Amino acid sequence: MTTPMTPQDALLRLQQYGKRTSTWSTATYNDGTEKALHQIATALGAEAVSLGLQVDRLNAEGAQLRDRLAELEALELGAVDGRVSAACGTPGHPTWLRSPDDTRGCPWCRVTDLETERHTTNAALSDAAEALRRDRDRIAELEASPPFADNTGEPVLAAFAQAVHSESLDYAVKYGHLRRSDGTTPSAETARIAELQYEIVQLLDNAGTVTWTDVLKMMTSSIQAEADPAQLRGHLLRTAVLCASWTRDISQRHDSALPHDPYITAVVDALTTAGLEPTTHWTSDLELDPYDDGPHAGCTTMLNAYLDWNGTENAAHEHGFALLWDHPAEQWQWAPRAENGHLDSAPEFLPKLGRYAHPDAVVATVRALTAGEPLPEGHAPYWHEADAVKTAVAAWAAES
Repeated sequence: MTTPMTPQDALLRLQQYGKRTSTWSTATYNDGTEKALHQIATALGAEAVSLGLQVDRLNAEGAQLRDRLAELEALELGAVDGRVSAACGTPGHPTWLRSPDDTRGCPWCRVTDLETERHTTNAALSDAAEALRRDRDRIAELEASPPFADNTGEPVLAAFAQAVHSESLDYAVKYGHLRRSDGTTPSAETARIAELQYEIVQLLDNAGTVTWTDVLKMMTSSIQAEADPAQLRGHLLRTAVLCASWTRDISQRHDSALPHDPYITAVVDALTTAGLEPTTHWTSDLELDPYDDGPHAGCTTMLNAYLDWNGTENAAHEHGFALLWDHPAEQWQWAPRAENGHLDSAPEFLPKLGRYAHPDAVVATVRALTAGEPLPEGHAPYWHEADAVKTAVAAWAAES
């Protein structure tokens, strides 16, 4: 039910949901935001793979220019169809014919530039391929190992950070920080920034306050500190493999439908039909159950759903609002959003909107909240198709 993210949206999502909030929020990494990690890992892997596509573009452009160069070399100098002779002055580069309004530069110079760029890129690809061949056992190990560090099934952010850092250390051992194909050395400034970012993540992790944003900054600064393109591509490919392991593991845990998914899907479909589609929405079975006051309080989870609307086209709430559905609660809840994307206050119950209210009633409530109008009067009708959902939710609760 989650819409794919662009890299620009990923950073905004991190800023919105990356920081710890109070227990009623759904935005902490211990309370169901592992889907954000899924999207970050997917985006990082996709970006690493996309670097290889540049080679096809360079080869295609180089082939076109070589064909054009062959045509030019076959021409005899002189006025042909109004064309004039041109030269760049570089020793060894012959003159060529061009029309008077042709402002393009020397084709031989361009071919030389493309050949240099292609050579550099091919060297990077060769190094990356060799690295993958050497590391196939390590890659298999990464793909087979589950990236979870405790027995609750919750993804541990520090484990992801440590996994990425371990790959960086292994990379440094293989290639060395100072060994560059062009004879240069790393920038002392970027290397120090990368080192500081890792130390910051360690300190925040020890304090229990590390966020997705902190880990992303550490990873970014580490890549920036490695300036050799030939080795950098190999590093990116290795990181992409690591992220693929996390992505697959998280997907396997969330691809199966949850008991309340049919009801929430019906609600979202009704909202979309009415032109009130949520900006984001998701369902989860990992949220801690704040309603449990029994002997296992604080250790049990609940089924929940989260739907939010940003401030665009929202007359009553500048930064939008959110609807929340918890399976132990008798009614839906809502709360305005703050500028940073978190909930601005603890959610309030909607006493007229029952736990399995008809999707059309949810639409009417959202329309009123969006316009700042009074909420619909009278209790919302029950959605009779929810009978099967109620049975499935009850079975899930009994087994949990």
